Amino acid sequence: MEARELMSGKIHPLPLYLPFVKIVVGVGAKPAVSPFKHMGLNITVGSIQLCTILPGIFCNWRCSSISVEDDLFISTHDSATSLSAIDEVLKAFYAHSGLKVNYSKSEIFCCGLSDSAIASLSGVYGFKVGILPVKYLGFPLVTGKLSEKELRPLMAKITDKMSSWTAKHPSFAGRVQLISSVIQGITNFWSSIFIHPKKVIREVEQKCNAFLWNNTTDTARGAKVKWESLCFPKQEGGLGIKGLELWNISCIMRYIWMIFSQAGSIWVAWVHEYLLKNCSFWTV
Repeated sequence: MEARELMSGKIHPLPLYLPFVKIVVGVGAKPAVSPFKHMGLNITVGSIQLCTILPGIFCNWRCSSISVEDDLFISTHDSATSLSAIDEVLKAFYAHSGLKVNYSKSEIFCCGLSDSAIASLSGVYGFKVGILPVKYLGFPLVTGKLSEKELRPLMAKITDKMSSWTAKHPSFAGRVQLISSVIQGITNFWSSIFIHPKKVIREVEQKCNAFLWNNTTDTARGAKVKWESLCFPKQEGGLGIKGLELWNISCIMRYIWMIFSQAGSIWVAWVHEYLLKNCSFWTV
């Protein structure tokens, strides 16, 4: 398990200048001392020390605590000098906490720069050049609905799984089990986060239907029962396979339940403060 740390504090808005560089940093998690033993560390004093030893680095006096984070995004100017200053800050943080940056797992995202400039900046510390949109836990971080293009990795993973099974010629019962457990296990991970486009849902179900009846991913010609009927419970004459569209809706509705039941969640508090704004969920 990797530990990543983020100094938290109130951030004042600054004007955005282009071109810019954004770095996703993984702060390597093999601390010499447990991170929890550093909770008493006076970060304000550390911030003042950083300001004195690093010209051009300005620290917020409200930064008084350490919180555990999975990833850290750092925005900077498009120059080697800026990257060097960030490197010095992270080294100073390592000296205080024992947490070291893992540059091999860090990525750099650039906007408005030529390929040669990007290669030059990424080569300074060995950053990998990231491709937008940024991904977290395999999911693209987008502000709107997912498009068919962004779900292509999911489709490719399902197709690869089915293609490997096709060569083994599983029985009909075996194919039912593979669809119910493996394929739906893959889609469950995505269904719990995003609402899928209907075109993608139909494509996934067509592949599952073709694999079930013909042991292929190309066509379901010759299928004896409609796919919708197969999704009925076994007690009602179906095979108990979950319909992807209804299951996707059910997973997303879980967030409504969370709004009412998990009062201690930071996400729920944010929804109430910025989206509901002290209004009833049913009247928004």
